[in-house]
Amino acid sequence: SQSMNISKTIKMKLMVFEYYNNFYKEVLSDDDYEQKRLQVYRFLTDFANDGTVLPTLLPSTKKLGEEHINVNQELLQKDDILADFYRARKLLDYYLEPIAIRNELELNDIKILLGFKQLSSAKSISELADSIGMPRHLYFSIIQKLIQRKFIKLDRIKNPKQVSVSYLEEANSILHELEYAEKNFIQAQLINFTDEEKNKYQELSNKIKNNIQNILS
Repeated sequence: SQSMNISKTIKMKLMVFEYYNNFYKEVLSDDDYEQKRLQVYRFLTDFANDGTVLPTLLPSTKKLGEEHINVNQELLQKDDILADFYRARKLLDYYLEPIAIRNELELNDIKILLGFKQLSSAKSISELADSIGMPRHLYFSIIQKLIQRKFIKLDRIKNPKQVSVSYLEEANSILHELEYAEKNFIQAQLINFTDEEKNKYQELSNKIKNNIQNILS
């Protein structure tokens, strides 16, 4: 009756997820956010389910318009190698965070699930953790959570220090979301590029990748 098709409705709610999650992360302290995290997720999930307007804000929050995106603006504007890594990480987080919210997971949980998609062979836990730059003990604890949620399973192979990771059916919807997030992450960096510029960028990116591989091999 309001000329809203399903696609537009979903896009609108995804935008709300991202906006309000950033809002709460900004206006609450780290400790308060962690304590209220599940409350925030249920708050957003309820909105997604019933389609009504957002209810009253959580206690201790600011009015709309006083919040800021949770990004270090100084680093965002800098022109150095660490700032480059920071911008890329924050952009990826921007597309992964809504997936974490919708599935009641932490951002690091989603990053690990994304990392598994890149595996071509069995690895040790240390190698898996190093692949996304995460401490081994934290990586292992998250794996245990993902196993309990029935998203993945680990199988030991001949070498007892190595494991083979496989997704379970419960993770299928998340995998589809991750594919979409990866595409958005890449496309966002190429906005306003011509086809010729995109091809040139791909060519130069491949050269950079080969140079790094040759140095580190």
